[in-house]
Amino acid sequence: MRLVVADDHALMRRGIRDLISGYQDCTILAEASQGDEAVNHINALQPDVAILDLSMPVMTGPEVARAVATTAPSTRIIILTMHDSEGTLRQIVECGAHGYVLKGEADIYLGQALRSVMDGQLYFHTAALEMMRKGYLRPAQIPTADPLTQREREILTLLAKGLSSKEAAVTLDISTRTVETHRLNIYRKLRIATIADLVRYAIRENYVTAA
Repeated sequence: MRLVVADDHALMRRGIRDLISGYQDCTILAEASQGDEAVNHINALQPDVAILDLSMPVMTGPEVARAVATTAPSTRIIILTMHDSEGTLRQIVECGAHGYVLKGEADIYLGQALRSVMDGQLYFHTAALEMMRKGYLRPAQIPTADPLTQREREILTLLAKGLSSKEAAVTLDISTRTVETHRLNIYRKLRIATIADLVRYAIRENYVTAA
């Protein structure tokens, strides 16, 4: 597993480096102390996973995630943060990150997060999932009965796991335009407008698993 690590605190980067050294088949290709450096490393090296601090100079972790979404679409994103709040979770989900680990728990959960995102799953700790299911996800906003067709469910699952429309099209052996048409229908039926809404629905309805 090829990694890029970005955090503006040298001590935190050293701690992550020490953790990674104990994991099998994990290699840190590059480190960055600010967001723009992280973008350059990710674009140049195309790592399997980028571990990003939520708050960094120049560009935040979520801003980096958005910046590399099209230039490094296969790179899975894990956000590290000190903060455990609904506002933080909102930033992380809306930027398209695949995982979320609290810095104070990285020694326990980072390895599990890496394995999960590499297996195509999302990784959010239990408290974050509860915020998604109870607080951040408003039942009145999204239909309680599943109105989707089987094909729409397949596409929703792939998009919620972080695949692009093009990658979902390849997986299902259909055209990208067909995926986009289904995606718009999904948004219309669920009365949602963003990929973050889609992820929340997918987690609530158990289309994707998150640790």
